[in-house]
Amino acid sequence: MRFTASGRFTAWTATAVLTLTLLTGCALVRSCTLKGAITGVTFDIDDAVPATATRLDVHACVDDVCVDQSGPRATVIRVFVQLRVTSEGVATARLTMTTDEGVVFDATTPVILRKHQPNGPGCAPTVYQATVKATSAGTLVAV
Repeated sequence: MRFTASGRFTAWTATAVLTLTLLTGCALVRSCTLKGAITGVTFDIDDAVPATATRLDVHACVDDVCVDQSGPRATVIRVFVQLRVTSEGVATARLTMTTDEGVVFDATTPVILRKHQPNGPGCAPTVYQATVKATSAGTLVAV
């Protein structure tokens, strides 16, 4: 550091120190947002539900973890199965839907759980997610 004869910083030295501190400080300080996320698989089922259905019972599974959801057709359009996994990998998704008329959908597909960091690298949370879509053709497709 440069001092003048009186022992004080020069204006140039102070500016250089401040600039260097700000530039390196930005590289060292990580700013994380506060977005939340949960590990699991989302089942988008709206396209596969018959228009005539008034009530819907849904059974969605990922490997051996299952969720049941029931209600009026208009309220059941998406189902989420929360998982406790800590790495990327392949899982089996299965979806069964039943109306008053019986089983209207039953399909299985492999899904790849992918790593997501919604607040950026190095910021929590780190989650593993996949989405599958039930089609009107009776198939379950990973998207």
